[in-house]
Amino acid sequence: MEQEQEQEQEQEQEQEQELEGGLPPNPVLLLHPNTIVVSLEHLQEQNQGLFLQLFGFPNEIPVPESLPVEPRGVRRGHPEDEADSPNKRQRLDESQTNSVEGEAEAEAEMAQEPDPIHLMLRTGETIYFEEGEPRNILLHKGIEPDILVRKIIAKMPRSLHGRLQYLYKFIKTSESPFENEDNRQYFNDLRDRVVAAYMKESKLRQAFKKCLNRWRIHRMDKGTNEEDEVDPITLCPPDKPVILYDWSVKRKFYLEANTLALLIESKLLYHEGGFPIPVYPKNPRSNIELTYQQLVSLYYQLQAHGELLWGMSTLRQCNFNKKRWFKYHKSAITVAAIKNSISLLDTRDGVDLLSDFIFAKMEELRFQVTRYVTDNYLDAMARVPTHWYLEKWKYLAMVHYEGAHFGEDRTRYVNSCSFKLFRKQNQFFNELRSMNIIR
Repeated sequence: MEQEQEQEQEQEQEQEQELEGGLPPNPVLLLHPNTIVVSLEHLQEQNQGLFLQLFGFPNEIPVPESLPVEPRGVRRGHPEDEADSPNKRQRLDESQTNSVEGEAEAEAEMAQEPDPIHLMLRTGETIYFEEGEPRNILLHKGIEPDILVRKIIAKMPRSLHGRLQYLYKFIKTSESPFENEDNRQYFNDLRDRVVAAYMKESKLRQAFKKCLNRWRIHRMDKGTNEEDEVDPITLCPPDKPVILYDWSVKRKFYLEANTLALLIESKLLYHEGGFPIPVYPKNPRSNIELTYQQLVSLYYQLQAHGELLWGMSTLRQCNFNKKRWFKYHKSAITVAAIKNSISLLDTRDGVDLLSDFIFAKMEELRFQVTRYVTDNYLDAMARVPTHWYLEKWKYLAMVHYEGAHFGEDRTRYVNSCSFKLFRKQNQFFNELRSMNIIR
């Protein structure tokens, strides 16, 4: 026992002396810098058992006589002879060759992919497609690999109603057979794939649309000059500015909120001869009808300034649809047109409406209608349209026309009031004579 312990101590001392003396001439295995460097040659000569204890397998690796020494000035991994190394032109040619080969492989894969010509649904309806890759679509092969789904999305109608009807063809059936000249395939999950692809296409288009609108606004902001910052109606800088972007002329306009609201109201309530002829709101500078997006923008800007009037508010309730707005408010617009024509008497049509009503009541109540009487009434309407006698006739005329429009019988009330007014006709003529309107 004592001899074995002495032998082990001697071996440990010899190993420490060798490590202190430096590395062995032919190191083979170099571990982490913080670990002990082991020489396989030394272990093979001195202690085979220690090698088995460290690595778990006998030492059968041949030890090289010397490690290869790399010459200085040559980078590792590069050939020593520069003549054999490929230059930049050769590497460029190789990259172009690889790209051409990649495109050829992609074309070969597309040629192998079946190109559907038509699709027969379970309902019996057949949808036909054009040959080749679909156009006018943002989905590509990387997003949607199925060419059939891409062709279905490419045939999507532009209107919202048409899109819903088109998608309903695939939603109402859970199984849709696809048939071409060579084979017949059944797609049980075609509905889900079409809906998912449509959602992707919609999101992509929405993102690109936002980007396009921001770019257009940036262009129009940069092209704004001092003339555009003046309201075209008041010819002054607006106190409550309303900004209007018009890409058709690529310009940005500043408008006064109050004058713009009054202009839109007058256009919507425009009438001729007591008949309403509403005019859709237009750009006061270019005289072009405003688009839906522009109307939405103007509505919220006028609302922020507190300048919303009846016409713009009701038009917003009808989603800025002129035909629907006129259908819903036709009665109110017609009555307002008659009231404006009769009360102002600023047009020949308004004068005709009031004079026809007065002369018709004269004949109905059997009062004498002469040329002298009619001329006196017409001269009064032209010279003093706000006379108290004419104002009472305006009120009766409005009651009559409203009753006729809404189908209400107000004849008795109108006739009784008219009879009382005709008794004051001589007083009316005397006042006109005192004002030198008639003789």
